[in-house]
Amino acid sequence: TGEIRYGALAHGGFLGFGETLVAVPWQAFTVQAIEGWTEFQLVLDASQEQIQQAAGFDHDHWPNIANPGLAEELGTQ
Repeated sequence: TGEIRYGALAHGGFLGFGETLVAVPWQAFTVQAIEGWTEFQLVLDASQEQIQQAAGFDHDHWPNIANPGLAEELGTQ
């Protein structure tokens, strides 16, 4: 459809090693302007515990985003 459906949020690990990726529905993010800059940031209203408990994946095993059951698999319905 040409739409962004998920953002990949990395957590854990050290210097990029051993981190886990979590697929977050795009609509869960809020776009905020950075004061004094011409740039923007994405903000996710979620606790560290929520992110750690989310079903994740690693850099070498991305989920199939064409799978209609992906939201259910990832617990992001």
